[in-house]
Amino acid sequence: ENIVPLSKTYFCNGSYRLNNERFGCWSVHGSENLYDAITNSCDVYFYNTSLLITIERISQYANKLGFNKITGVDLPYERPGLIPSRQLYKERGLNWWDGNTLITSIGQGEVTVTLMQLASYISVIANKGYNYKPRLVNKIIDPVTGETVKTFKPEKNIIADFGQDSFNFIHGAMRNVCVNGTGGRAFYGIRNVQFAGKTGTAEVGIGAKKQTHSLFVGFGPIDKPIEEQIAVAIIVEFENGSHLKYAGNLGAMIMSAYYYKEDFINSAKRCGYPVKESYN
Repeated sequence: ENIVPLSKTYFCNGSYRLNNERFGCWSVHGSENLYDAITNSCDVYFYNTSLLITIERISQYANKLGFNKITGVDLPYERPGLIPSRQLYKERGLNWWDGNTLITSIGQGEVTVTLMQLASYISVIANKGYNYKPRLVNKIIDPVTGETVKTFKPEKNIIADFGQDSFNFIHGAMRNVCVNGTGGRAFYGIRNVQFAGKTGTAEVGIGAKKQTHSLFVGFGPIDKPIEEQIAVAIIVEFENGSHLKYAGNLGAMIMSAYYYKEDFINSAKRCGYPVKESYN
């Protein structure tokens, strides 16, 4: 919506202060624009921009992209997750504060999403505006006669037409995540296959009991036709800063092995996993 120019930068000194509260970033990044902030996962950039964009737009677009509702996958007990909003707080009889907007903008606070939602969401990004209703079953065959009882055709969802320029920008930034950003180490040296991705950390618990889950979403190769690309979403629970539990590492191994089987071992070695040649 052209609220924040792509060239606009914010300085990250490791935290953002709102009134008397300090909202931290995982590192000190210096001056960052949107491209840099996606590459380096700079919370401070998104803290600054969230107050300009407003929680109304954040929740509006989150809903448009498939969050806050079930995907309809053919699995039981699917949950819709939650994207908090000013309206929700009003219904609860609570006030919405700017601090709520800050933590919502980086997926923290009351934000809850399912792995299936993340997979569907990243498919929208990969396809530049659409995805398909997720489904495990392709067809049902009668075990006695062998006849096909029912076939499920792909159901295309037109979710978001934000314009090709917007999607091309996001593709470029997410590609850079896997080259020079937070996923660079995991994807270093994977032939010349161009994957794009985004790392993330979900916090659970508070104070001394706070722990972290490692997240990764990705797609590609972005230089191949869309029909040849795959999308992945990964969560490693209670990663707690352990490098061997980073979801990005697993993402690199899965995505590279999908195209080159032997690259699974190479990726595992590069990420520091104890592997045996016999795993081939």
